[in-house]
Amino acid sequence: MEYWDVYDKSGNFLRKRLPKGSRFGENEYHFAVEAWLINDKHELLIQKRSEQCEILPGHWALTTGRIMSGEDTVKGCIREIKEELGINITAADIRRLARFSKEENHIIWDVFLVKNNTPAEEFSLQKEEVASVAWVSIPLFRQLIREKKIFVYAQIEEIVASIEKIIAE
Repeated sequence: MEYWDVYDKSGNFLRKRLPKGSRFGENEYHFAVEAWLINDKHELLIQKRSEQCEILPGHWALTTGRIMSGEDTVKGCIREIKEELGINITAADIRRLARFSKEENHIIWDVFLVKNNTPAEEFSLQKEEVASVAWVSIPLFRQLIREKKIFVYAQIEEIVASIEKIIAE
């Protein structure tokens, strides 16, 4: 059985773990990651979620996942990318962009920028999670946001702006 570690809103471990899918109490949170893969052409990798996914089936989104008990978010990001996309990355490929919490679902999100140049057709997709992937330019990504053709959340524009700032450095 998979377990999740329990943290307070500040990310402090509460020395407690719960079975996957458990309900969290007040001021109890669980870590998750979102990986924004970017290639040398400054394109972002988006993935169409499988129709069998429990959350957001058939939607375009980014690579995400919850952190298992005993993992930190960097190791969880590496694992999620390996599971969903079938590629190996290292901690050196990863840069944390943001951390924010969502009280409604008791999750603290770590958002990472991941350098990678794998051609779309060379990913080995986890069929239960990912139907397809595509590299898209940042202007096209912004268009997908405006048209709500990709999963949109409150911090998404801030993250895109952070990526553009990094590219400009």
